[in-house]
Amino acid sequence: MSDKPQDPMSGRGSYVKKRSKKSGRPAKDKAATYRIGEKAIDRVNNAANFYHVQKGDFVRFLLNYAIDQLEAGAVELPAAKAPPRKL
Repeated sequence: MSDKPQDPMSGRGSYVKKRSKKSGRPAKDKAATYRIGEKAIDRVNNAANFYHVQKGDFVRFLLNYAIDQLEAGAVELPAAKAPPRKL
């Protein structure tokens, strides 16, 4: 087993996070905005509070997990019956 710490949110390998001086956030993180509805926002807020984690970390974990499951074929999107189109 490696002596380097593992990323607790992704469960993948070693990592080194460089923090920006102003915000304390990892320097590589970027902000993104998605319209997900009030109910989903409330669920994220409540779950993050329940598990005592920051909302951004919680959303990052869930998105990575869901995408991993999609890519592995473990779950299917209801709207994803047709193969994705190439632009």
